[in-house]
Amino acid sequence: MLKDLVEDYRQRHRRQVDRFKHFIKHFSAPPIDLQSHWEDFEPVLARHREFREIGNGRICKYYFDKYLKHLRKKIDNQESGSEVEGPTHSSRHSQQSLPRSLIVQGHDQEEGELT
Repeated sequence: MLKDLVEDYRQRHRRQVDRFKHFIKHFSAPPIDLQSHWEDFEPVLARHREFREIGNGRICKYYFDKYLKHLRKKIDNQESGSEVEGPTHSSRHSQQSLPRSLIVQGHDQEEGELT
């Protein structure tokens, strides 16, 4: 029973993170680019459901920063003539790369449960 609840929570959180990542990728008012700063976008993004669903600004900032790194890598690769590979299906849901400070204390890191 508890294991099912934990798995339901993990799946729900994973979907919320996926929606937020999709949201910032397609955000256009104003668009997020390499000159964007979290401090400028946080109040704007906080008004949207995708941000509020996660319920933790630090997690949203983490994915915002991660998206900026992806943009930077994409531009660098385009300038060098390489292509950027998108995330694979298996890595799309991976949250192993989350900083330990974002993981709930007392939970196994592999669980990836976040506050």
